[in-house]
Amino acid sequence: MSDVDNNECVVTVDLAAGSRSLKELDALQKTLKRKHGCTVMVDFSKVDVLASEAIMRLLELRDLLQERNGRLVLCGVSQPTMTVFTVTGLDHVFEFSCDKTAIQTCASPQPL
Repeated sequence: MSDVDNNECVVTVDLAAGSRSLKELDALQKTLKRKHGCTVMVDFSKVDVLASEAIMRLLELRDLLQERNGRLVLCGVSQPTMTVFTVTGLDHVFEFSCDKTAIQTCASPQPL
């Protein structure tokens, strides 16, 4: 489920478990193609297993946001899922936060 704040372009996404998360990421990417400077917070607290397709979608989303002066922040990542990011070296590619309360600091303009 996505929540888009059109005034500040802050988007929060609660990923569902399984293949529904891929559909959510696809829909989010379509929405963000029309916006600039958005901060996107993706909540992984309901995600047990991270498929390689989801990682590819996140990389595409990150690239899109960078092209449009936006940010992607991943939060609520479980230890097993974080291990996937670490083993693949993606822990240095993505920005992580402990919880969704960080969206308030993410919404502030940050240098890229």
